[in-house]
Amino acid sequence: MIRSKKDGDIKVNVNMKGGDGTVTVTNMLKAENDEFYGKGRLFGEIELPVGASIGKHQHNGEMECFYVIAGKGAFDDDGEIKEVSVGDICYTASGSSHSIRNIGDEPLRLVALILYK
Repeated sequence: MIRSKKDGDIKVNVNMKGGDGTVTVTNMLKAENDEFYGKGRLFGEIELPVGASIGKHQHNGEMECFYVIAGKGAFDDDGEIKEVSVGDICYTASGSSHSIRNIGDEPLRLVALILYK
């Protein structure tokens, strides 16, 4: 099967998790079709325009991973802020908290994955 980005489940989030601006999440797999085999809920692309952010939140019973494919961000890794750019992976384990902000001059684009513990 091949699925085009335009066929993904696109959600536009204003002030996502208490963050700033508008964040677009395109989920390419469908949990309701059991494409995660009951083991997750997100595999897709997240785009944060310049200055936008996803607010700090905790993951319980699941992990989230971001792979940076464009732009530059500030990743809050359980209270420690780290700059991330193309090729970096941001991993948040169950029980940990994170947030991310676009600090560059172009959209910050991430491949995101959430899997259950």
